[in-house]
Amino acid sequence: MIHTRTIYIIAISSILITACQSEPTGRSELRLGNRQYNSGSYNKAESHYLKSSEKEQSLEAFYGIGNSIQRQYISLPADQIDKMDSVATQAYNNGLAVQTQNQLKKASTYHNLGNLAFNGGIRYKKMQNINESNKKFNEAVDFYKSSLRINPEDNETRYNLAMAIYMINKNKQEQQKDQQDNKDQQDNKDQQDNKDKQDNKDKQDNKDKQDNKDKQDNKDKNKENGKQQNSYPQLKGGIDKKTAEQLLNAAQQDENKVQKKVEKATVGNMRFEKDW
Repeated sequence: MIHTRTIYIIAISSILITACQSEPTGRSELRLGNRQYNSGSYNKAESHYLKSSEKEQSLEAFYGIGNSIQRQYISLPADQIDKMDSVATQAYNNGLAVQTQNQLKKASTYHNLGNLAFNGGIRYKKMQNINESNKKFNEAVDFYKSSLRINPEDNETRYNLAMAIYMINKNKQEQQKDQQDNKDQQDNKDQQDNKDKQDNKDKQDNKDKQDNKDKQDNKDKNKENGKQQNSYPQLKGGIDKKTAEQLLNAAQQDENKVQKKVEKATVGNMRFEKDW
């Protein structure tokens, strides 16, 4: 015969079991999230992971949130990807802050953080922002190293680490080449500027020489004209000697002509008397 107390315990247990079955736990939400994630329904998976983290914070739940977010924004524009990267990074960091015994999942979280940083380095490199690109690649190196400290046998992480280091060196080489190209361009520009300055100086010197020559020629002409003018000094009344001589000769010739006319006229009218 079953005692009343035993019946009471069984009833309470049944109620608790039913309550637990009617409301999903953090673990059950995590399993639902994994199921949706594996089927490619990343938006639904993220929703279940969020519910799981609200009920029971775990590295696995935050890890699932970060992965689901990354899967959803692969085709977004670069500026939106940066924003979603920040959200995914925060989810991974929240997971790392939770105490856990799952070291392999922790190593995977660092690995994924490295991938986020690496992809950011690629995006900035395409935008020709080498400084930001190197910053992201260096972050990726740190994350990959943290992952390998936990799981040194992970060849994929080791390969990604090598790739991040390679990209850093490649960026440095490109920066050095760009700096050398810029220096060569500046040197060529300086040489051309100096040549232009010298050409302008030579042109100015030649112009100055020609101006001085013209001035000297004008001075010599003026001097020669001055000599010619001085050879016929001015007389009183403002008439020079040469002009006066010309006028005097003209007057003399006119006088001779007049004299001849007078003589001719006189001879024709004169009466001669015989000189006995």
